[in-house]
Amino acid sequence: MSGKEQRKSERKNLIYYLPVIDRVSGQPLGNLVNLTQEGIMLVDQHRYEVGNVYRIRITPSDEFPELAPVDLDVKCHWCEPDTNPVLWAGGFELMTITEATFTAINHLIDEFCFSGK
Repeated sequence: MSGKEQRKSERKNLIYYLPVIDRVSGQPLGNLVNLTQEGIMLVDQHRYEVGNVYRIRITPSDEFPELAPVDLDVKCHWCEPDTNPVLWAGGFELMTITEATFTAINHLIDEFCFSGK
């Protein structure tokens, strides 16, 4: 069974893609396109390494000054070509889900997802 088939919760698609950076290098890692309380999906022009753990920061743009960046550690479970042939999509599991992480993810879902909750 693939990582996509093992997902416990339905991912929520974002109406506004949020930029994601590597907290260690400061380099862009792509855009957050959907999420749940257990995982996220990113897209980028570069392939993600399956099995790697990434220390990321989701950075809402200046259009949303009331939202603080969200720091997460995530593990890549799959990577495949996106529907856009110049992009790669990667599925990531949240490594540590604290109460603060859970609250931050729920806030992102409330603010940026099509279905809200």
